[in-house]
Amino acid sequence: MSTDSPKKLKGKAALVTGGSRGIGAAIAKRLAADGAAVALTYSASPAKANEVVRAIEAAGGRALAIGADAADPEAVRRAVARTVDTFGGIDILVNNAGFTKGLARDLGPRGITVNNVQPGPVDTDLNPATGEFAKVATPYVALGRYARTEEIADFVAYLAGPEASYITGASLLADGGYSA
Repeated sequence: MSTDSPKKLKGKAALVTGGSRGIGAAIAKRLAADGAAVALTYSASPAKANEVVRAIEAAGGRALAIGADAADPEAVRRAVARTVDTFGGIDILVNNAGFTKGLARDLGPRGITVNNVQPGPVDTDLNPATGEFAKVATPYVALGRYARTEEIADFVAYLAGPEASYITGASLLADGGYSA
């Protein structure tokens, strides 16, 4: 977690779905490093979610792990309610599935931006840079390597910050030139 970045998200509350591992965990940690209080959901691994919470708290941040399957609308509603109850609201939502263009139109008048980040190959435990798929995929990446989870998290943190306040409804590639 970066400790030299400004706390540009101080006073903000974030909800990161699927935040217990991989890209979601890196995003939760980065948003916390930038000052946001972070709730993260998990569906199957409370131990991994609690590791992320402990890492955020050890770095001086505030975090909360919530068991909620993103495919279960009632579980998502409960996660939102718990986040609001704990942190007083939600300023940043990192949703790993859904609803970008329509949400951007619906929420834009309220000053809420909604963007879709499309990562290319990222080194995670489910898709390691040393795995079988990597042997096939890496030659197609213009930069010749998999992304680190923190690189995707940095991009999401930028989009959540004030510098990106005029970016909404966009599908943005962070793929190292994989689609080039």
